[in-house]
Amino acid sequence: MVYYDIDYYPGVHPEWAKILSRRELLCINTADAVASVSRPLAALREQQGAKLATCIPNGVDFDRFYTANRMRSEHPLTLIYTGSLDMRWGVDLPIHAMPLLRNQIPDIRLLIAGRGPAEGELRQLALSLGVTDCVDFRGFVPYADLPGLLAQADIGVATSRLDVFRQYASPLKLVEYMSAGLPVIGSGGGEAEKMIEESRAGENIPFEPEAFLHAVQTILTSPGGLSKYREAAIKYARSRSWEQMGTLMAQLVYNVIRGSNPITC
Repeated sequence: MVYYDIDYYPGVHPEWAKILSRRELLCINTADAVASVSRPLAALREQQGAKLATCIPNGVDFDRFYTANRMRSEHPLTLIYTGSLDMRWGVDLPIHAMPLLRNQIPDIRLLIAGRGPAEGELRQLALSLGVTDCVDFRGFVPYADLPGLLAQADIGVATSRLDVFRQYASPLKLVEYMSAGLPVIGSGGGEAEKMIEESRAGENIPFEPEAFLHAVQTILTSPGGLSKYREAAIKYARSRSWEQMGTLMAQLVYNVIRGSNPITC
């Protein structure tokens, strides 16, 4: 039995944390191996007594998202966030940074695709900062339409707050952005920080508007600029396809049957 450990559920649903923790421990201690989606989560499972814990991260439909590179056309410098509009995911940070960014790049814009409990609060924030003309809420965007939307952008945003759930998560949006040739700006630590650092496809920042401004400036003004980051992003995402993650899972099962050492990310 392999437990496919796709999230840290006590962090997803803190109101049920005690029950979910007990169920997770039952799965971990029963399984012959645990395949966690992030390195911090795999380390936690090892501490919790897993017989064998390894990391098989979330993959990406690389070919689908890579099409964004062929659809890209002229547009103003554009930041993009895709996903749930939850304050834990830090969508408010790029909005807070927009007045600073506009002083440097007058025609910059921010696209926000998704729905969620914080949507009203985020819209009000944009209104209060006077940036509704450059912050574009697109609402729900079908999965099949995401590559076309990402083709309208230049930098992907994944600025989560420090949170126990995000500490153990494997953000799929990061590799989707990267497949589309977008550099990324992230925060919140965990697997996301490791991914950005090892890919060299973006910037990790403190959760501050000034730091966000500095990250955009760094991406635009570093030697090679956007092109350098785009190449690094695509190269990294290509190594994270679902097909490759499936191969890792098959290898894990084979190793469990043979009693071999675990694979590593």
